Amino acid sequence: MSGIIFNSYQQSVFSNQTKVQQSFVADSSTKITSGQRIHSAGDDAAGLQLSNRLNFQTSGMNVSFRNINEGLSMLEVADAAIEESTSIFQRVRELAVRASNGSLGQTERDSIQVEITALKDELDRISETTSFGGEKLLNGAFGSKTLQVGADAGEGLSITMPDLTLDKMTMNSDPELFKNANSYFSVKDVTSAEGDYIIWEVEKGPLIDNWIQLNVPSDTATYGSDFGYWNASYDGGNTWGAIMYYGDFLIPSEGSGDSFLVRAPTYDDNTYEGNESFALTIQTIGGELRAQGHIIDDADYDMKDINVNTMDDAQNTINAADGAIRYLDQERSKIAATQNKLEHSLNNLAENQTNIETAKGKILDTDLAKETSKYTLHTMLQNASSAVLSQAKNLPANRLQLMRQLS
Repeated sequence: MSGIIFNSYQQSVFSNQTKVQQSFVADSSTKITSGQRIHSAGDDAAGLQLSNRLNFQTSGMNVSFRNINEGLSMLEVADAAIEESTSIFQRVRELAVRASNGSLGQTERDSIQVEITALKDELDRISETTSFGGEKLLNGAFGSKTLQVGADAGEGLSITMPDLTLDKMTMNSDPELFKNANSYFSVKDVTSAEGDYIIWEVEKGPLIDNWIQLNVPSDTATYGSDFGYWNASYDGGNTWGAIMYYGDFLIPSEGSGDSFLVRAPTYDDNTYEGNESFALTIQTIGGELRAQGHIIDDADYDMKDINVNTMDDAQNTINAADGAIRYLDQERSKIAATQNKLEHSLNNLAENQTNIETAKGKILDTDLAKETSKYTLHTMLQNASSAVLSQAKNLPANRLQLMRQLS
């Protein structure tokens, strides 16, 4: 009886060992065939949690790839529309140059104006109809929006679109004109019988060939009297501005002098821009006083009002078209800069995704050599356990046969 108990125990041990090896073999086989070493939290709880977070991140990156590519496509649409608008303004400029020719009559200018009007309509149509996915881009409705370029919150890139409708476009006629002016005020000795004169000199700038002197006609003044108004203007070719002062000032019989306000309004033919003003003290003795001022360096045109009805209008249209082309070039530069940002973001995103995939692979991927060795070992142990278990099962029959032979 004790031999039977012993045999049952042996069978149980080898049977359990066989099942254990079968489990190891199955686990190794799964890891080898799937290529992943973690299939449940029991394999590596911390590794499984980390790999899940990395999966979320790479999934968000895949969406960001689509976001960036869509943003690039949208910018390409806007850039193409602005490029076409630039071509139209170049044509407007050509027509304005043609209309500036004194040999043309009003009939010819009217014909040119017909094409300019059609071109203005096309500019408005482009600005109103340019869209991406139903979103208007160039009519002011887009404004500034954020493009999600990363997998996490806060990883956005701002995109701004210009408003190219003609009623919102106001161009400067000639920027950088007379940016600074150095001035000299000279005053003669004031007597009770003599008049006085003031000289204003403007240092040459971008459009001035040499020094100019603006002589103001003499005004009679006596002690205790008010000195009258004066003004002077200089036509620089493109713009003209009158330099004047407003109000009265009192000429004293002695003392250090009085001060009055000088204003320098700037005009561009028929367009008023603005004023600069400063105070100046006039002495009662002969001498020279130097002051520095600034002259407004541009004037505004409403693009919707450009025309070539007269030669002056044609000149204004040339200036306006130049300003519009500069503005559109600046906007295209901004769009190009944003495109470069997005492309760099795309490259950086791809690099980050590669690094994350590599890190995730180190956590999840099966070490094939190690797992193959384990598979071979457990397979051998399983086979050995199966063989021993088979012999253990035959042991009672063999013992019975031996007892029969002995009897």
